[in-house]
Amino acid sequence: MIEVYAITDRDDMELPGEGGLERVAHGAIAGVYAQVAQRPQRASAEALWQHERVVERLMDGRAVLPLRYGTVLASERELEQVLADRAAEFTGLLDAVRGRVELALRVLDEPEAAPAREASSGRAYMDALARRRQRGDETAALLAPLEEIADATRKRESAAGDLTRWAFLVERRRLDEFNARLAELRSSHPELRMTCTGPWPPYTFVTGER
Repeated sequence: MIEVYAITDRDDMELPGEGGLERVAHGAIAGVYAQVAQRPQRASAEALWQHERVVERLMDGRAVLPLRYGTVLASERELEQVLADRAAEFTGLLDAVRGRVELALRVLDEPEAAPAREASSGRAYMDALARRRQRGDETAALLAPLEEIADATRKRESAAGDLTRWAFLVERRRLDEFNARLAELRSSHPELRMTCTGPWPPYTFVTGER
């Protein structure tokens, strides 16, 4: 059994030394994996960070399609078959993310702006939720200056307390420009709390979805 970390460009660069990494290639692409005795169990924080460190090191000098922790296949032969079956898809996705990273933006209201969980009536609570959804849509529209810098964007599922949550695919050379534009938005809209994390491997952009 193997755990697959990522699909990458085919190259002769040395793989990170940790985790007993190996690779199998097909045409211009390769899959990076490690032998495992059994399917990984529920992920601990340390296991997730170790997986993340490997993927980030793979990004040094090559395009990478990162796979989630716990992605396992029966054997190298099965990985070879996956590469062969999806070679055109993976090649296109690698071209799309090459030289780019993911930034994750979460926008929240001030705490007192959240709808009360103990509204006086069900109708009042639903009205509060509707207003919050509308405010989320309006807030998303404010992010247009960031979309102009990004090569791709994805709206992500919002968690409790979020107005909106987005992922941006940005060229590394434009990270300073993105952060400067974000600082301008924060200054212009002090009523919003904007938290941005990254750069990350482009997990949100590893499917053909647009």
